Amino acid sequence: MSAGNLRAVLAADYELGAGNVLLRLAEHGADMDMPRVTFDTEVDAIAAWTPLSLRTLTERVAARAEWLRRHGIGRRDPVAVYVTSAADLFLNFFALTWLGAIPALMNGGMPAEIAAEYIRRDGRLPQDALFFAEQNARLVQNAEHYYRAMFGGHVLSWNLRDTHMAETLDALTSFLARGGTPPKLVVWAHNSHLGDARATELGSRGELNVGQLVRTRHGADAALIGFTTYAGTVTAASDWDGHAERKVVRPALPESYEALFHDVGGRNFLLDLRTDRELRSALLTQRLERAIGVIYRPETERMSHYFAAKLSSQFDAVLHYDVTRAVEPLERTGVWDRGEIPETYPSAL
Repeated sequence: MSAGNLRAVLAADYELGAGNVLLRLAEHGADMDMPRVTFDTEVDAIAAWTPLSLRTLTERVAARAEWLRRHGIGRRDPVAVYVTSAADLFLNFFALTWLGAIPALMNGGMPAEIAAEYIRRDGRLPQDALFFAEQNARLVQNAEHYYRAMFGGHVLSWNLRDTHMAETLDALTSFLARGGTPPKLVVWAHNSHLGDARATELGSRGELNVGQLVRTRHGADAALIGFTTYAGTVTAASDWDGHAERKVVRPALPESYEALFHDVGGRNFLLDLRTDRELRSALLTQRLERAIGVIYRPETERMSHYFAAKLSSQFDAVLHYDVTRAVEPLERTGVWDRGEIPETYPSAL
């Protein structure tokens, strides 16, 4: 194949990259035995200034890639290349991209202590930056699916959102484990996201959530912990896009878990539903459970904030605080400071 035709074929190859260019040249009919490149230093016992063919270059690059692979270098690993010869720079660059690693080319003439500092920084920051970029790209892709799903129904959009959350956790776990030590992650979210949806009436409607997905993927390594309260105050709005208000949490309905815990008499306690078999059995009976999020509408309390659940199957542990106090906003407003108008207004007691 002529040089002009080969260039045209390569230009039309949208999968061509540094990592596969040597193999692609062979696939597209390049003359693999024609002398192509010379280096001013010896290359793997080949004398300096000896013309090297594409076949020889490919063999030398493949050998280096295999050595790197055996020493733990893989896809997306950043690797500093601190060498002085053009041959080493060239061959190591192509060997690393062959593996899908990220070569960080350095000036081999700089002092070793300065190079070490660059390597120290480059080993962390590029990985972080790459991870952040990947997550942002995935967010954009999933957000498009999510906003399209919003027109199709609540269950589909909810499932897409919680699946995205669970995938983010998995990605973060893999990223943090790259050094060999499994990380421990703590996720703070609403009960409706973290309790296993399969143990609730929401699951029977087809909803899944983060807790269900994490438990399915990680088994006993995951601990799902819920929070309950009987009464108190909460920072919430009355409607979407409404002002944050300090609202009174009504006493829980008599047939709810929250009312049951209140009737026990203790103010605050922990329920171990994983190892306490007697307690786990007692709380397998289906009861109502309250969920208050960013919106709280006490005027429609039963319909808006309660669902049926089996607590022992939903959580591994539950922390009950009988009376809770509203989270204070960083930017407090007059609406929040004033609090909820008493039901007996205008003749408050």
